[in-house]
Amino acid sequence: MNIIFTNNRFNMTNKYHNPAAAQMIAIIFAVIFFNCTVKLFAYDDWEKTKSPFCWNFTCFGEDRGGRVFAGSWGDGLYQLSGSGTTWTKVSTNLQDPYITCMFIDSSNKIFVGTYGSGVCYSTDYGVHWIQTTNGLENLSIKTIIKNVAGNLLVGTNNGGIFRSTNLGVTWLPANHGLWYQDVNSLCLSINGGICAATNGGGFYYSKDDGKTWVRSNATTTGTNYRIDYAYQMLAKIDGNIYATTAHRGIVYSPDGGIQWYELDSLGMKSYNMYAITTNPALLIVAGTRTTGISYYDDKLYNMWKQSDFFTSGPDALFRTSTGTMFAAMPIEGIYSSSDGGKTWKKHSFNNATGLVALTQGKNGLAFCGRTPTGLSISTDYGKSWANAGLDTNTIFCVAIDSSNNILVGAPSGIYKSTNNGGIWTFLGLASMSPKYISVLRNGNIIASANDFNISTNAGVTWKKITIAKDALGNAFGCEFTAGNYNNDIYASAGGNLFKSTNAGTNWTNLSNDVAPLNTLSMNFDYQGNIYASCQWNGLYISTNNGTSWTGDKMGKANVYFLATAFNTQNKLVNIQRVTNGIGGTWIRKSPNNWDSLNSNMTIIDMQSLSTNSLGYTYATTDAIYSRIDSNKLIPPNLLAPASNTTGLNINPSFSWTSSSFAEAYNFEIANDPSFPYSMEYRTQSSTTVTLERPLYYATTYYWRVRAKYNNSLSEWSNVRAFTTIIPPPNLISPADGARGVKRKHDLVWNSVITATNYDYQVATDTLFSSIISTQTFIPDTTVNLTLQDYTQYFWRARAAAGTAYGPWSKYRRYLTAVAPPQLTSPADKSSGMDTVVVMTWDTSVASTKYIILISKSPDFSPDSIIYEGTTDENNRHRMPLLQFNKTYWWKIKAGNDDGYGEFCDPWSYTTGIMASSAILGVIQPV
Repeated sequence: MNIIFTNNRFNMTNKYHNPAAAQMIAIIFAVIFFNCTVKLFAYDDWEKTKSPFCWNFTCFGEDRGGRVFAGSWGDGLYQLSGSGTTWTKVSTNLQDPYITCMFIDSSNKIFVGTYGSGVCYSTDYGVHWIQTTNGLENLSIKTIIKNVAGNLLVGTNNGGIFRSTNLGVTWLPANHGLWYQDVNSLCLSINGGICAATNGGGFYYSKDDGKTWVRSNATTTGTNYRIDYAYQMLAKIDGNIYATTAHRGIVYSPDGGIQWYELDSLGMKSYNMYAITTNPALLIVAGTRTTGISYYDDKLYNMWKQSDFFTSGPDALFRTSTGTMFAAMPIEGIYSSSDGGKTWKKHSFNNATGLVALTQGKNGLAFCGRTPTGLSISTDYGKSWANAGLDTNTIFCVAIDSSNNILVGAPSGIYKSTNNGGIWTFLGLASMSPKYISVLRNGNIIASANDFNISTNAGVTWKKITIAKDALGNAFGCEFTAGNYNNDIYASAGGNLFKSTNAGTNWTNLSNDVAPLNTLSMNFDYQGNIYASCQWNGLYISTNNGTSWTGDKMGKANVYFLATAFNTQNKLVNIQRVTNGIGGTWIRKSPNNWDSLNSNMTIIDMQSLSTNSLGYTYATTDAIYSRIDSNKLIPPNLLAPASNTTGLNINPSFSWTSSSFAEAYNFEIANDPSFPYSMEYRTQSSTTVTLERPLYYATTYYWRVRAKYNNSLSEWSNVRAFTTIIPPPNLISPADGARGVKRKHDLVWNSVITATNYDYQVATDTLFSSIISTQTFIPDTTVNLTLQDYTQYFWRARAAAGTAYGPWSKYRRYLTAVAPPQLTSPADKSSGMDTVVVMTWDTSVASTKYIILISKSPDFSPDSIIYEGTTDENNRHRMPLLQFNKTYWWKIKAGNDDGYGEFCDPWSYTTGIMASSAILGVIQPV
């Protein structure tokens, strides 16, 4: 089991511009809401892999005609027929017979999700199938639904959610905000929203058809326990969504998945729940991993009540439109209930018996024996299997010798293959049905059925040996045999354990009051210590070749130990049959101190166990489950951004190397190197990530990655730090969209904290490909420019701290004013002008109106101006009745609807001397 310290995380948004304030708010929130409790958390770390010749059932569906279908694990689709308890296989060309989920729409089109081939659909009740994977980047499907808008959504194994708006023809990712992308189930809420249950990240909800996702507040009521592992969900007509969880029983949400509460304060809240449905009375019916099927009576007893089926937990539960309930039970097959889940009836379809033997070779190959379907081989760590070609249907045991040759025990004797199952050679013991085979270091082969046999010449000849006799002189049958690294042989006969150090010639009875009885299997560690698994007596350990023994029963009575193995950390792992509620896989931490490894196993009545030097562990029940020792998962090497990078943009991308065995990665980023909370924390299969939200400017961040296989986790990578760019300055003047800006003007922006200098650019296009003016390393926040008249310009600025530049600001646009007009007459400094003067000028480009000023002073002081106004014509103005012998100054500025430009340079003229008529009393202008 991977034991990992974790803390509840508050995922910050970019609402706050002050990083320190945002961090303080997060800490305060954590103290108030989560009480800052750090928890010791056990991760589920098993995955159900493809199993050879295994077809237990995984899901159910019903079409509009009342036809009921069941998806199988390894044998395609079945339909209920006949008397109602008979199932008939209907699929023929289904690309992947490992069906994980099912949805049937109103047109009776059947959609199924598969283990490795994406989504397939059938329009003829499962006879023919069409695969639809266009855009579906992850082909391992876990759940499929159709929303109120008619869009299909699927949840995948470490690939997130994909949506199809055309019934599966094409798919697009729908993962915005979904940081944990191992999606176990999807469910529609009564208000049209969608809820997602993830493996490691609890619940997410979406209010916009899966376009964006928000993590739910999945902390159970009255506790600080955060729900991270949620499995199956259903929505009831009361508007609540109910979900099964790991070790927290059933939880429900009344608001579409935003808030979650425990269903009850007693009963099953600490159980590992999996399958869920409702009975005709709309009471919750659920299956646990270990106690079978129970139903919740909230009308009479307000408690959980046990059904008559409690030997194992169901993979799936389903209620038809007529009220009949179905349960897919591992190994046992399909059961039905017609009384609301209180009693269950087995159907005529019989699953094959459990997988009885599994071992691994030095090169990582896995070999699995099963009754009655022969031997299979996997070259990809259990992801796919092929028949090993042995011409026998029943396999009792599998062994690997030091040369990586395969030996199998079958009803017809022992067989050997030197080429991974390509060719088989018969070694003898015909019709002896050997149940146990061991290959000693010296090459001797020992085998037992009812008799003990040994071959000292690689199976060419065999010698039958009597181990011990009873009081009447009859030979005891050999129940079990094994050999250690010293070539010593151990065998169980008559319930006692015997040892031979000379190839079976002589035997010593090791059993006594404190020694193993009824030994079922034996293992040896690298120091030669012996570990004997005993029926009903637990584990016995000897450190001195069987002279003395120490018992370990996990602190319980009547523990049925079945087999043991060692992981790569030399920790003892055992499997056991279910007794007194105990079963499954366990790891020994210290004497009588064991930790459960049963998480994510539907059934824990075990069959066999195997480990290898690569770190893979396989355990068989109804199917094959696999995991890997977390110390074999190598932390990824971080690639980009480089450590201590400065000036990084606030929307960075991250990348790292792939890690051996990893199927996914955890990525985490925070602004504290101790990672007290995460800015983002996500699980994904790719080795690159782009953040969902922009980071803060001028802030130092820390990031790390770890590898993930199922839910085994590597150590974190080294932590890298980087600092984001300083922010762009805010532009002040000219304002965006300003018109009539003088051709001589200032560009002004605000200062930026930590900035040492600034750059600006002025261009005539928004792409700044035609730059008119630019300058770098400006120490101030103002520059003076002289640009062209009546031209549109775009400008921007950026700040820098030394040579580390921030981003350019958003550009602003402005329009300069039209050019001043050119005066033409009267000529500058003209004299002898009439008191009625006509002034003319050349028109300016794009000008439509003009303003003229006439003054008695060259400074155009207000009290000196004798005329200010628009002209009566575009290029001339008539000014009558001026005084004689006076000098006047005049200037004009042009304009249009975008504003006026600057005044031109002023000219002057002087009127003439008054004529003699003035003496005769002619009135003169004032």
